[in-house]
Formats: sequence, structure tokens, C-alpha cells
Amino acid sequence: MEQHQDESTGLSFLEAGSADAEVLVFVHGAGASAGQFTEQVSWFSRDYHAFALSLRGHGDSWRPESPEMSDYTIPAVAGDVIQFLDVRGLSSVHFVGNSAGGVVGYEIARTRPDLLRSLVTFGTTGRMAIPRLLKAVTHWYDRRLVSKTPEKSLRSIARYTSRKTEVQERAFAMFLQATESIPWFRQALAAYDYLPVIRSLPVPYLILRGEYDKDINRFLKGTLSALQEQADDAAPGSRVVDLPGAGHLANLDAPEAFKAALAAWLLDVRSLTDGSPAGQEVAEQADRSSD
Repeated sequence: MEQHQDESTGLSFLEAGSADAEVLVFVHGAGASAGQFTEQVSWFSRDYHAFALSLRGHGDSWRPESPEMSDYTIPAVAGDVIQFLDVRGLSSVHFVGNSAGGVVGYEIARTRPDLLRSLVTFGTTGRMAIPRLLKAVTHWYDRRLVSKTPEKSLRSIARYTSRKTEVQERAFAMFLQATESIPWFRQALAAYDYLPVIRSLPVPYLILRGEYDKDINRFLKGTLSALQEQADDAAPGSRVVDLPGAGHLANLDAPEAFKAALAAWLLDVRSLTDGSPAGQEVAEQADRSSD
């Protein structure tokens, strides 16, 4: 699938589907790129105007020449995505974020909730609080190893993304394009708290939980509690769906289960927000999922 370049933000992106359809946006995590979602953009373009974005410093997107912390704060990175959507007049989008991409989704929900029709995250926790000393040591370690032995270091990181060798290799290839960005973005992601945002989300929220995403799952307790409060108060469609056999990159580990879960939930959101019956559409998309 052909990559495009957005002139206003410098972001690289994939796009497919009718401009008249509902908008579905995929955003990757630290080190990855829009290419993580090539298959999903292609498949969902049958029913949606689908996009996948490469965040700044990732894939073929614009990157700071001499990066520093201010270049990779969560508001700065999310600001690019907001600008991308605004320039195209896109609003009421279904936003799907993996890992750091999910955190970008939280930031958009905090600052521009008008842009969202629904939010989906996987491999993402609503709160992270790594101790300051450990945060500083990790940043020093990342910068030193990634700059001196990038292939060895990034291959080691890639092993944590999946149990499947082919997924690890795909992650590693994407990481090589983000060598300078990874230490700074990982530093920005070491401490944040979006639990209050989740509790007050005005749109349906889906968490896709990978069975083997152990490092994230052990931090999910507060996020799940916040989602329950949000679902009880304002968004009855919000829920958690477990994906057996999936790790941190669930859409690559278990693509069919990911596709089926997301497609069914999006149709449920449609029925909740516009009152249209979802049952027949779910059946039709299930038939196409094997194509």
C-alpha cells in the first residue's frame, strides 16, 4: 500500500476507503509506524475511510534533526495528529491506538473530545508512574545502547513485543526507522495519568487485551476500574475484549481475532449512537472476515 505525506504536519500515512464513510484512524506505539496497520487499513476500507499514521520521528514522517525531550512530549506528538485531522476536516473519528498510540488517543480525548466518536486501545495503560531515578537511568541506557549498538538493542526490545518470530522481525524493521526517537518517546511515556480522562470519556471505549501482553496487563487494574466507572456513567458500549494468543502487537499476533473484535464493536457503536440495527451488519462483516 502506498505511503502518503501530509505537508502540514510532515506525517506519513496510509489511506484507503470512501471519503463519505465513517473515519477510522490507527496509530502505532513507540518505535513502530503506520506499516503496522497495513492489513487493517486495507480490510476496513471496505466499510470505513481508513487511515494509519506514522507519528513524528517514526516511519517516513518528519523527525527533529537534534531531538530533545520537548520534541516528544505526549501533547506535542498528539498535536500533530490533531492538526492532521483538522486540516482534512475529519471529526467524529473512531480512534484505534496501540501502546503509545493509545496514550495519544487519551490526550486527544483530553484536549479535543469533539474529534472522537469512539476510542479503542490495546497494549495501553491509562496510568504509568515509573520512579524518577529509574526513569533517568532507563533514558540514559536507551540513548547509550541505541546510539552505540542499535541493531542489538532494538532486536532485544523487539523480542518483548511478541512470542512470534515473524512479528518480532516486523517490529525490529520498524524500530530501525525510529532509532533516534525511541529513547525520547519512551522517556515521555514513563509518567502520565489519564485515568480522570477515561472516567469522563463522552464516547464508547474499547480495551482489547492481549493474553500475553503481561507487562501492560499487570498495570491495567486502574484503567479497568476507570473504564467501569465511565461505562456506568456515560457510555454503555464501553467494554474489555480479550484476545487469546495476542501479545503487545495484537493486530499482528492475532489479526483475525483483532479484526473480528474491532469490526463487531464498531457496529455496536453505530447502533448505540444512531439507533441503527447492528445485527445484520455484524453478520455481513463476519462473512467477509475470511476473505
